[in-house]
Amino acid sequence: MGVLMLRCPMTDRGFATGVNIDEATFRRMPDTISMARCPYCGHEHPWRPNDARLLEAIPQNVDHPPKVAN
Repeated sequence: MGVLMLRCPMTDRGFATGVNIDEATFRRMPDTISMARCPYCGHEHPWRPNDARLLEAIPQNVDHPPKVAN
């Protein structure tokens, strides 16, 4: 089981989507647009499966994003 990661187009920083998924299911995801709120800029970004990376774990050396007001 891993977590889907995206890159913010505004800050160029990677962030976790909060979606936990296994590799087989990730490979079968339909090519549809989903939305994910970025913890760095506060905006919702559209993404498709080919925009995401599947990581087994979030790297420990990643800094924590700032809190963004909604």
